[in-house]
Amino acid sequence: MRKTVCLLISGGIDSAISAHVLLQNGYNVHALHLKLFPAATNSQKKAEKIASFFNIPFSVLDVQHRFSSCVIQTTLQSYQSGVTPNPCILCNPDVKFGEEVQRFASEHSLHYIATGHYAKIQEEQGFLYLSKAKDASKDQSYFLYRVPPSLYPTLLFPLGDLHKSEVREIARAIGLQKDSISKESNDLCFYEGSYRDFAREHLPLQKGEIVSMAGENLGMHAGHFLYTIGQRQGLGVSYSEPLYVKTLDASRNQVCLATRQQMMSSSFQLKDAVWNLLDQESLSSNLTVKIRYRSPEVACTVQNIPPHEVQLHQPVFAITPGQSAVFYKGHQLLGGGFIA
Repeated sequence: MRKTVCLLISGGIDSAISAHVLLQNGYNVHALHLKLFPAATNSQKKAEKIASFFNIPFSVLDVQHRFSSCVIQTTLQSYQSGVTPNPCILCNPDVKFGEEVQRFASEHSLHYIATGHYAKIQEEQGFLYLSKAKDASKDQSYFLYRVPPSLYPTLLFPLGDLHKSEVREIARAIGLQKDSISKESNDLCFYEGSYRDFAREHLPLQKGEIVSMAGENLGMHAGHFLYTIGQRQGLGVSYSEPLYVKTLDASRNQVCLATRQQMMSSSFQLKDAVWNLLDQESLSSNLTVKIRYRSPEVACTVQNIPPHEVQLHQPVFAITPGQSAVFYKGHQLLGGGFIA
């Protein structure tokens, strides 16, 4: 019997070519678009067109309530409390691979759940783990570290062995027109604008102090949540050397600035860490960590019992509470947690 797949289809090129790859590999594909907002979006229309292009079944699953509570509200609460969240990391385990999608797949007798993420599930001695994609510049394993390993046997990432250039070439070769697919989303997928605009629209503005590390008053701001750790531009202060946002104190509604040297750090703690380890020895050596999606990996050591103290082998700039630190051994993802 041919295996059947529930493919989450956004309307973009990556999920479209995922459908093509799955079909080429002999799977029966059922396209599923997640409804995140009350009104029908352009991406939903594009997703339906793509399903029609490949002549595969298409369904829409309403996950508005879960998306709002797990992603949007949690993101706002994080901003308000002075930490910097990554909404995609919240969305993947709770929405894209959450209970509603799993239930849909089960009720429609779909054996696998697939997405257009650039990542791989690999096996070694019967042990399944998440691995980096072939295209290092597009690898998205970082965003998937909180997806439960219990789901790995049922997950497919059809683009894991493709470069983005190959994906574009396949789209051209099969006649998938550019106007048939959605543009790739940037920043917040659920808001047309920057995170600052989003925060300003949803949180009450409140004036507060901008101070130096020594407590010197440098100016005023309209709300601590309008700033991010490491920010240099748009601070509205003058000083003898460049300053960056060092901390956001929600209780005082205070933004603290520091010099670049003061922004460097070589240790931090994790909270709510999750791991997928063959054994505890996996954390003993040859580890690297990404402290944000676009940051280079840094060699590190990790205390393997909570609280997980992380020591970096070299100082890095602007370690940011609320962001995720994700750990690798070579191409293998071991786990991660939120920076405390």
